[in-house]
Amino acid sequence: MCALVVVIAARMLARRYCWTTLLGHATQWCMQPSRRQSFVARHCERRATLLKRATRAEHAFCYYLTSKGIRFSQQQGFYSPVYRIADFYLPDHRLIVEIDGGYHNNPEQRAADQKTDNLFLKERGIRTLRLTNDKVLSGRIPNIR
Repeated sequence: MCALVVVIAARMLARRYCWTTLLGHATQWCMQPSRRQSFVARHCERRATLLKRATRAEHAFCYYLTSKGIRFSQQQGFYSPVYRIADFYLPDHRLIVEIDGGYHNNPEQRAADQKTDNLFLKERGIRTLRLTNDKVLSGRIPNIR
């Protein structure tokens, strides 16, 4: 990491930016400072909004993971191969869990989701498990362990 990256990381941490955002953008810090700072700020705001507006199904799944002792990150940002904020990321299992609402029943959205999921599997080796709100709230969660 170049010295400029370390200085910028220290300044951004002092401003209480997301640590995951800082790690994800380490390679981009030596270029385009104005675009980078605005992207980091927008990402952190979006992540905070998603955490505040978590659905009942997301709260239930969070409780489920905690009760099983599974390590996870909620509303985890990914920056390659495409930008994405995943509902849950389980690093030990290399698994993204998305809790989908009715919007994802649309055929066009379903195809776009499938394309993104396949891209993550191919490029990063991270699988994606999609669950509906109804499945999670009714307790029909597949065994992750």
